[in-house]
Amino acid sequence: MERVEKPVWCVEYRDRIVEVIPPPPPDPTQAAAMILDSPRACRAVLDNLTDAATLGTLHRADHAATVRAAARLLTALRAAGLLT
Repeated sequence: MERVEKPVWCVEYRDRIVEVIPPPPPDPTQAAAMILDSPRACRAVLDNLTDAATLGTLHRADHAATVRAAARLLTALRAAGLLT
């Protein structure tokens, strides 16, 4: 038996172009619910805000409402006796 190799005449490539559409971002209420349902995610958000404030990258004008909410949280934690 003799083995004969033949040249390749044509190699055909077919690429499939798929458009990936990212899902729309959740509304703020859904995002807050997702974070509050996970203690780890809530801790990560608070840690990142703390780091930003420490580094001076938490801009007062951009995060005024966030700072007010954090102050309300601190007051509520003290009133509930959860802070020592």
